[in-house]
Amino acid sequence: MYARYFNIDEWVYVGYGYSYLDPTFNVTDYKIGRLPWILLEGIVRGSFSRLVSSWILAFGVLALGNIALFFALRIPFGRLPALSASIFIAGLTFMYANGGPDYHNTLAGAFYCLSMFLCARCARRQPPGRDLVFLGAVLALTVHTNPVFINLVPILIVQFLLSYRVNHLEFPALFPTIFLGMFGAVAVTVLLGVVNFSCGRQFFFFAQQLHLIIDFVSDSSRQKTWWEPWSRWYLNAPNMGFFFAGALLSFTTLALAAPWHSAPAVSKNASLYSGAYLFALFIWTVWQSVGQTAFQPYYFAFPLGFPLAGAVAAAIATSVRQTPSALPLTVAMVFFAAMTIAGVYYCDHVVSFFGATFWPPGVEAAMGFTMAFAALVSLRWSMGFGFLAIMILCAADGLAVSDPLAYAASNCSVYRDRYELILDASRMLRETHFAGTKVFVFSEFGDNTDTGPDCGERQIPAGWLQAAIGATGFEEVEHYWANKTLDRVEPERWREVVAAKGLVGFITGNPTRISVLREKLEEAGGMPGATRFFRLKKGNVELPLYILPLS
Repeated sequence: MYARYFNIDEWVYVGYGYSYLDPTFNVTDYKIGRLPWILLEGIVRGSFSRLVSSWILAFGVLALGNIALFFALRIPFGRLPALSASIFIAGLTFMYANGGPDYHNTLAGAFYCLSMFLCARCARRQPPGRDLVFLGAVLALTVHTNPVFINLVPILIVQFLLSYRVNHLEFPALFPTIFLGMFGAVAVTVLLGVVNFSCGRQFFFFAQQLHLIIDFVSDSSRQKTWWEPWSRWYLNAPNMGFFFAGALLSFTTLALAAPWHSAPAVSKNASLYSGAYLFALFIWTVWQSVGQTAFQPYYFAFPLGFPLAGAVAAAIATSVRQTPSALPLTVAMVFFAAMTIAGVYYCDHVVSFFGATFWPPGVEAAMGFTMAFAALVSLRWSMGFGFLAIMILCAADGLAVSDPLAYAASNCSVYRDRYELILDASRMLRETHFAGTKVFVFSEFGDNTDTGPDCGERQIPAGWLQAAIGATGFEEVEHYWANKTLDRVEPERWREVVAAKGLVGFITGNPTRISVLREKLEEAGGMPGATRFFRLKKGNVELPLYILPLS
């Protein structure tokens, strides 16, 4: 629920949340292109406390996305498939805070679920009218929030056109459909640009992000650091397991829904949603094969979870011949939700019970979800397979958890405590410096901070905290990954710091190093003032911060 102290990207967004109205904050950072997320950060963080803000941005947005997903799938398939698919997605920890609790993926997912809802709604209405304007606007918000979703936009448009034909035996009028959808997309883009411009920033907020995308697509070698070839690495990624199982499920659904010309509407919709997932999976496979990081589990593979949800709902709709009445359905879904929570919470026990540690995590997940989906398809012969499907699916959820410690019961509050400490340090530095001057932060390589007894006395590099504090609106003396100490910082860099006439925030547990810092600044021609010391503390965790003003 809290921005992780080791993830700089999240702290850039936190910084925007508190400093967006300052037009000098991160002027050239491409992340301003994710303007819908940044505006939401600013609104929420400007209205609520830091802890409440984190819960709204992480859990609240995720919950809204799941609710929108339910309504999106209920239109073509009904309550049982929609609710089952929504609970299924809620059980995939891969979809939680993908990229981090304070990351734009969460809002992009919620926008895409709303796009799915509007797509299904437009396909039902004749003519769709103003709903197409809303669909275009929300799709634009989705892409602005996370450009990777642009790969799903053509699929969703084709899905709308074919679903409309299923419902009305004809395609919608082409030119009015294009005009209304484009009008919504352009209107919301212009509105975002006007908001950004009115806050002292550039109108074309997406310019840097667009330039970065073009560079990455035209030259995949720029992603060589993160890209992995088709190798054993993917066998160790749990998300590859359920993506593979989803492909098998989709092919099975297509076979069960055939033939198309004589199938009922629900079977035709099931074919469309299954085909949509397979085509999305094909697009991601092509990108990965040409050197793009499409299947990288954090960030880029995230959008595939939503077509997968549609494929699961399609399979259930094809297999269940008669929807249970309200009471049995409610009991079954409550049991499903409870077992999903249990599967994730006791994921380490699930792995031990099945002895799955002998297999790579991706293979474990593939086997678990394939068996669970097979049980789902078996519902066409007996609803008694429902209990078996739920139990296997929840066990598969446990096998797909990549970080068991993140979901187990624990008194360790290192994320929350570090989150508050970083914000406290940021506030101290912001309140101490003079307007128009720079703030620099630094910590020495090898300097660590304790996490406290509840977290096993783990040591956290002070450099991670330096980077997080710096990302909220300040400048690092040296990037933490350079592994520098005070003595190894180049004299020229110290002269640049002194010339800025701001202040230096120094994170260290060794007070004797303050005199060394002072000497370095004096040798560079600076006149450091009196040192101020702040021992910031949250829970059992402390952050020693020394502030030296320069004149």
